[in-house]
Amino acid sequence: MEMYFKRYELLNPPPDREERNLSQGEAEQFIKKLYEELNYRYMPEREGRIKKLLEEIKSFAELFRIDIDICRMETDIEARLYFRYLFSWRGSLKDDLIALLGKCDEIKIETDKNGEYDYILVLKIATHAMYRGERRIFPAE
Repeated sequence: MEMYFKRYELLNPPPDREERNLSQGEAEQFIKKLYEELNYRYMPEREGRIKKLLEEIKSFAELFRIDIDICRMETDIEARLYFRYLFSWRGSLKDDLIALLGKCDEIKIETDKNGEYDYILVLKIATHAMYRGERRIFPAE
């Protein structure tokens, strides 16, 4: 039996050249400036695709009895899949999930603060494109 092991040493991040804590006002100014440079543009061409994808996500959750929340935000739609007692993805669950992940713009895995679920899979679908000036940042074209 052949095995391969490799561990990476955690590196300490380099110290900041200018260590300082931002005051509440400075932090608000920074965030305000950041958002002034960004603008969002609605993508109506995605509506049909988004509707179909949401139906697929709902069918997936129903088929595998996964708790789900779907929320429409200002610039995207977020589907949260709450997994219980699922330690591995196999068979058709794996295949169906991989197909869904490939159609989403962003994914992340969160832990459940209340401990009711093993983990939460968050799928995001953009309804608006994010631009800095005329350069499109998100989602990729």
